[in-house]
Amino acid sequence: MHDGEVITQTSARSIPRQPDLTKPIHGALVGVLLTAALVALSFCGWKIAGLPFAPFDVFDSIVRALPGAFVTRVIELNVVIARALGVSSIGAAAKAGDQVMAVSGVLATGMVSGALLFGLLRLSNEPARLFGAILGAMLGGLALIAEIHLQRLPPQAIAAGAWVLATFIAWGLAFGWTYDRLRRVVTSHQSPVSHRSPVSHQFPVEPRAPSSEPRVTPQAPTCPCCRHPATN
Repeated sequence: MHDGEVITQTSARSIPRQPDLTKPIHGALVGVLLTAALVALSFCGWKIAGLPFAPFDVFDSIVRALPGAFVTRVIELNVVIARALGVSSIGAAAKAGDQVMAVSGVLATGMVSGALLFGLLRLSNEPARLFGAILGAMLGGLALIAEIHLQRLPPQAIAAGAWVLATFIAWGLAFGWTYDRLRRVVTSHQSPVSHRSPVSHQFPVEPRAPSSEPRVTPQAPTCPCCRHPATN
């Protein structure tokens, strides 16, 4: 230890590893949550402004494309579900069952789609928002085709068609933004499990004050007769 020297010690600090939030299981969770928000937004537009409610219309279009026997089984299942919910009228029961199955089908589709999309996006480092916007536009276009096929859009209803397309594009953008955000969090926390960081354990050393006492130099013994150093 020297004068004015500062001694620093290093200590190992353990950092917990951030879990990977871009796995397909997280994609399924993100997909079902964002799809639920899409359904809620479409429902509000339907009830408040009379805009198309895409989940019901897409479900109706799919049901009409299915074989008749399968549709009959679906209607019977809808009646059973509605009766379990306390609906007495058969017509009202069938309608309530259709609504429940439509919303459930859309949520299930969003969950499966989210898992598949997270699995695909993990293969690339490109931003996911552009991919989400393109996917949302494609899904919105399909929903718009279903609306036109079922004649649910009024003639020259540009606002209604734009509403359907905009809601799906917003869903895709939100999905891409969420994935990019989760990937950024994982990337920023990817560091070694432990690293050494300097810890300021300083040990100041006070400089020694000069001694005022004279130093005594040891001398060899001398002969008392001749004052010469004694020899053995």
